[in-house]
Amino acid sequence: MGGETAMNLKRRLYVPSHALMRGTAAMLTLCLAAAGVIQIAAGDAPAAQAVEVDAPSAAAAVDAPQLQSPQLQIELQSRLQGIVDSAAQHGVKMGIALGDLSGVLGGESVAVGAADEEFKAASTIKIGLAAVIMRAVDDGRWDLQTPVTVRPSDIVGGTGTLQGGAAATSVRQLPLGELLRLMITVSDNTATNVLIDFVGGLDAVGVGLRALGIADADMHFGRKMVLSHDARHENLITATGDMRLLERIHAGEMLSRAASDQIIDWMRQQTVNTKFGAVVPRTELANKTGENVDVSHDTGYLLTPGREVALAVMTSFGPGVAGGAGTASAADRDVQDVARAVHDVLVAAPRPAAGSEAGASESASPVGSASGLADQVPQDTAGDARPPAETVMGMPRSLAVGLASAGLGAGVLCVVAGMVLAVRRRPDSLTAVLGDVGRSGRESLR
Repeated sequence: MGGETAMNLKRRLYVPSHALMRGTAAMLTLCLAAAGVIQIAAGDAPAAQAVEVDAPSAAAAVDAPQLQSPQLQIELQSRLQGIVDSAAQHGVKMGIALGDLSGVLGGESVAVGAADEEFKAASTIKIGLAAVIMRAVDDGRWDLQTPVTVRPSDIVGGTGTLQGGAAATSVRQLPLGELLRLMITVSDNTATNVLIDFVGGLDAVGVGLRALGIADADMHFGRKMVLSHDARHENLITATGDMRLLERIHAGEMLSRAASDQIIDWMRQQTVNTKFGAVVPRTELANKTGENVDVSHDTGYLLTPGREVALAVMTSFGPGVAGGAGTASAADRDVQDVARAVHDVLVAAPRPAAGSEAGASESASPVGSASGLADQVPQDTAGDARPPAETVMGMPRSLAVGLASAGLGAGVLCVVAGMVLAVRRRPDSLTAVLGDVGRSGRESLR
């Protein structure tokens, strides 16, 4: 009885070698799968590494324009100096100042020729008067609908449209904003003189300029438009000073954003296209010309998208200039050459990165836009370049990886032990068992 019971118990406990090996194969497969899952979740798998390879290329694309900024400055400096030298040979003196509004030049400026010397301002000084008045509008002193009286005695010659209108024969009242628009878009001399009187005269304009931080040496109102005057009472300007005024208007530093944008919008509507406008598309230009018998200027914004700059070009010619043979038409061509050279370089230049120096004001300004990382890295992959997870399945990453490795090692030991037992029981079963291991592994991966 006791012997039979012992034999039955032995039969129940006996595990066939092929079953033992299949169980061992399944255990090995489970260990391998668990280890793989933990490794992938922990960020150590090859799939996670593939994303990291692309990350430096995006950074390089962002930095590339900044690396090229010094070369762009050198190229512009060289081209513009060549134009200044050529102009001097035919009796035209030039002063050029270029300010970076977008980061395309790394936030640096370029000055060539007589950029810091005074020139007769002609109509370029009207931007300064507009800035003084718009500051008063910001302060609530007036608004653009404030009526301003225009009398027949105010009418003067030269450029403009008021001289041929009803104001030439009768007293009229025009909105302040309309006079400002005429002063900028058609360079109306009558509107300019009326606005000078409206502000309180030349001295009041000077006080307003100083309040805006514009030095008298950079912009000086000494007379009204067209009226007779002597050399001691001239309107004077420097290319560098005018460029700085443009920079500060564009940035919204001296005026409200709305007032700054309004001035730039009027400059976009400027109708004299004999200089910048002859070579730069109007869609990329906001400017104000100025000319007289011995000067020809243009000043404003070249608004190539993502590469915006402020540019002031002053010229003088005639008996008072070395060479003495310069003419207005020659000076106009010289100004055109400058605008063309700058525009060509900007068009060929890469967009600067978002956040680069001088580019911060673009997001607020309607006249330009910065190119950011989103333009250079596809949106659907930008979020993939992430660091490895700090925790995996609620465990610290290092612990999860350690458990995966331990599980893999335990699985291997189980297989070895199972194979030893099976071979000791049935030596001929080894080949069949190895086949089972392979099939079991393949099925678990499907």
